[in-house]
Amino acid sequence: MKICVYGVGAIGGWVATRFEATDHELSCVDRSDICAVLLRDGVHLKSEDSLRKVNLPVTDCPADLGEQDLVIIAVRSMELVGIVESLQPLLGKDTAVITLCEGVPWWYLYKHKHKYKPEQDWLDAVDPNGAIWAAIGPERALGCIAYPSINRKGPGVIEHQFGSRFLLGEPDGSKSKRSQKVQQAFVDAGLRADVVSDIRSSLWLRIMASSAFSLISVLTSKKLGDMFSNYRLRREIVKVMNDIVAVAKSLGVTPSMTPKELLDVSVLLGEHKTLMLQDLEGGRQLEIGTLVTAVQELGRNAGVATDKLDTVVELAAEIGRSAGCYPKK
Repeated sequence: MKICVYGVGAIGGWVATRFEATDHELSCVDRSDICAVLLRDGVHLKSEDSLRKVNLPVTDCPADLGEQDLVIIAVRSMELVGIVESLQPLLGKDTAVITLCEGVPWWYLYKHKHKYKPEQDWLDAVDPNGAIWAAIGPERALGCIAYPSINRKGPGVIEHQFGSRFLLGEPDGSKSKRSQKVQQAFVDAGLRADVVSDIRSSLWLRIMASSAFSLISVLTSKKLGDMFSNYRLRREIVKVMNDIVAVAKSLGVTPSMTPKELLDVSVLLGEHKTLMLQDLEGGRQLEIGTLVTAVQELGRNAGVATDKLDTVVELAAEIGRSAGCYPKK
């Protein structure tokens, strides 16, 4: 397959290093300043007790690459709208597009069996004015959930903490030939990849965990282990998750775990620091929009109250604004 990874940051950089070792035709795209560093120094990948350098084929000009079989978008969610036009040379009629962003994906309502009013194809919190929907085309979207924990230490410097699991799924629930082809490419790269018939159910479990853990970590500056060991914080996490479950159920999805069950399983993550807390400490913009605001939008459109979630989101946003990491009102 011709595979392009657009965004050589944490998860994008790590995935690219895995595909680089296969027979698939890999290319990578990033900003010109990042490309200069990567072309000069390569990617330095730390994993367990090893440190190795990987040279990746990277460019800042997607037009040089031509149409791809698979495009893996690994930019931050708020950057996605800004790159959709530059994606066009990579997109052919049969190109599959995976977006490795946390939260509700831009294609979520495509071929969704459950309808609500207003019947709009896109979510404004994720895709203002439907720009992503129109530029990429929802028919190209292949759902994907990435479970590996990766830290970006700097341009071209990434640390793999744990995990190699990915879930893939078509928005319409079918087990298509292209999903199986992409699955095999992931397996070729030494990654654990499964194709599921209901990607949205798994998405909501991920949204429950990511949203609640990220928001509470920003409010408390605590790692996961410290939050999980505090029964008062565990109680607040469950309350946030309960609001998210209510939204999911209004859209016809019942998560396979209760908030308490999910919290108990997540204890195994240990002393991990959420990406949102890392962004706050690193002075980067917080990804509240796709991760949480989209859930609130879905709730409003379905007539579901999310009072606890709303409060925690506003508190986290204020902390972000005070630190210069979230847009002012």
